[in-house]
Amino acid sequence: MEAVQLLEAKGAFSITTYEELETLLDKMLSDEVFLRESGTNAGYYVTSNAGATDKIMSMIKF
Repeated sequence: MEAVQLLEAKGAFSITTYEELETLLDKMLSDEVFLRESGTNAGYYVTSNAGATDKIMSMIKF
């Protein structure tokens, strides 16, 4: 679920072939804005979901 949300937030990328990886890396190395935005999106997602484990654990009754 988190992986899908991170993809939707444009903070991660789904890669299935070497060519896709090469294209993405070339874009990241040549487009500073794209690289910065991707990193910001990933960081925002992680920050906004911080503490999720604690929230889930507090709902589980042992």
